[in-house]
This record gives sequence, C-alpha cells and structure tokens, in this order.
Amino acid sequence: MTSMVPGSRRTPLRSLNNGLAPERVTLIQGEATDAHANAGAKARVPAQAHAAERAQRVARLVSLGRKKGYITVSDLSGAFPGEVLTPEQLDEVMAIFSENDIAVVRSPNEMARVREARAAISHSPGEASSNDPVRVYLREMGQVSLLTREGEVALAQRIEAGEHRMLYATLGTPLGMRAFLAMADELRRGQRTPHDMLSGLEIDEDQPGDDPEQRKLAFLEAVVKAKRLIADAHKRETALANPRTGPDARARIESELRALYKEAVDLLIAQRVARARFVDVS
Repeated sequence: MTSMVPGSRRTPLRSLNNGLAPERVTLIQGEATDAHANAGAKARVPAQAHAAERAQRVARLVSLGRKKGYITVSDLSGAFPGEVLTPEQLDEVMAIFSENDIAVVRSPNEMARVREARAAISHSPGEASSNDPVRVYLREMGQVSLLTREGEVALAQRIEAGEHRMLYATLGTPLGMRAFLAMADELRRGQRTPHDMLSGLEIDEDQPGDDPEQRKLAFLEAVVKAKRLIADAHKRETALANPRTGPDARARIESELRALYKEAVDLLIAQRVARARFVDVS
C-alpha cells in the first residue's frame, strides 16, 4: 500500500461511536445479504457480531492514529489478521483516516517526509494551506525540469539501445531466428501481407507510407542474406558440438557465432520489421 497524505480536511466528526461516526460504522459493518436474511435472525447474529468487532478495530486504529498522527501499513494489517476488506470498506476506512488527519505510511521514518510536504504547502506564498494530494503532486512535478531536445534524443537512443539488446537476446538464438525466418517465408508465399510484417506502411494524409511491394522485396533480400549467415552459423555449431574441439577453438567459435547472429539481427532490424512480429518471437 502506498503512503497517503490525507486530502483536504473536512468538517470534524461531531459524534463518534467508539471513535467512528454512525454513518461510517454502517458501511464498514455492511448489510446482511439476502441469503442471510432468508436464513432468519439466528443466521444474522454472527454476521452482525463480526461486523461490530470490525468497527471496534477501526475505532482502535483511529485512536492510535490520533495519538501518533499516523498509522503504519503494519498497524492496518495487524488490525485485520486473516481478513480481507472489500474495496468499499477499505475506501471508507481511508476516508475516516483522512477526516482525522491520520496519514497511512509504510514506516515511521516516512512520516517525516509527509510532515515536510505539509509544511511546504502551508508556507507556500499566495496560496492557502492545503493537503490536497493533487496539489502536492502538481507542486512536486513543477520542480522537475522538462526534457530539452538533447535530452529527448539521448532518451530515445537509450530506449532504442534497450530494444536492440532485447532483440539480440531473442532473435540472436537458433530458436528465435528459426521462428522469425518461418514468418518471413509466410510473407514470401503470400500467407502474410507486407503491412502485417513491416512497419512504416501506414497511409498518412501529410506523408504517404512506403511502397509495400518495394519494402517487401528489400525485406526478402535481407532475409536471404540472414539465412546465409545462419547457415554459416550452423556449421560452427556443429564444430562446437564436437567433443574433440579444444578450449581455445571453442572460445573462438563461440565468438564467431555471436558475431554471425548479431549481423543477421542487424539486417532484420534495418528493415523496420513490425514490433508485433518481434514480440511474437519473444
């Protein structure tokens, strides 16, 4: 559960039933289901007793939170051992904490940051004090500088490098390459369309897409070259499987295999293959 800075403080509760307003107790306790109602008063008694006990636990949490100014996630979990609150019940409990200025934090140390955030809000010039989480979020975002053009380029390069590493890890293996080349053969036989296999073919009003047939031919030429590289890699894999291959030769062959698969993957990346096809392989 993430930490929560209570929202804008609402009117304090005028009357509490063991620390809770009556309308809060009603929702937390819940209403008996139709099945319980049909079973009679005897079936409703245990459910009502359980709901009353749950309300008492929430009241004790409120009392604890008023003393400390916060409660931890462990306090909340310990109050309901072995019991799972419904989303409605949990929302209502959180609303009670918010009305009483009780923060829910992961640890006592985290409360220091909550108090700092409240102090920063209350001392902001020209604005009234507010604990509204949205305003806190907007202020925090305002302190982060926007990306410059150079920063955007650097970020795009990092993303592209990460995607390439993923492709080398998937396509750059015998199994991954075999699966991808099988899809390329389906394109050659007409079982797939260029739009299904390649990106950049979408028609745009401002900028028309590439010619599908030309892209298809260029892609299939790259596939032929990749197949030659993979055939060469298979020969080295056979040598690598030979038990007579010594350690030095084995290390050299493994390095050559990595280079061959990387070259084959680079050929396919250059053809701007649809990302969905790479996902199919991975």
